[in-house]
Amino acid sequence: MDYVKKGRHEKAQKVQEELASHHCVICGEDSPHALRFVGEGWNSVPITDLVRRNVNWPHLLKVMEESTVSCLNCAAKIGATRQLEKMAAGV
Repeated sequence: MDYVKKGRHEKAQKVQEELASHHCVICGEDSPHALRFVGEGWNSVPITDLVRRNVNWPHLLKVMEESTVSCLNCAAKIGATRQLEKMAAGV
């Protein structure tokens, strides 16, 4: 495994460990494999994309701290609601 891939893999493991200490703020789901960090505005880039881009760990921690945690199901509902709000506002 080359240096970049190893760094990504280690960060992905740390993100999973971080998720293991959280639960969905909406429904309470606590399986780390079903959870994701959900941000708003500049922070709306998925954590997985930041890991793929090999963003440094301190920045990833900052993004995670400024995000809420939701399960994939609730995150999809949040995304759909935001999209409907944008459409209603004509954005």
